[in-house]
Amino acid sequence: MELLELSDIYPSAFLCCMGLNYKIKSESNSNRKRRVIFIFEDDNAQELCRNFYAGQEDKVSANHYARILKELKSLVHNY
Repeated sequence: MELLELSDIYPSAFLCCMGLNYKIKSESNSNRKRRVIFIFEDDNAQELCRNFYAGQEDKVSANHYARILKELKSLVHNY
């Protein structure tokens, strides 16, 4: 099973809308800036992510995407 690690919340929200499960971890760099990483364990995750950036056929409901995006933003800010 392949791992896909993303720090970009927008494709992460898209993958969540497509039904993929994720884990989350936090990393800090030398400047003490924290970033949250979403880890997807799915063989289709990379292909779905490429489709998201390419604007291809995989469609999700705008309301569902907005709700998931809001949930992930809340998670990131409270992590």
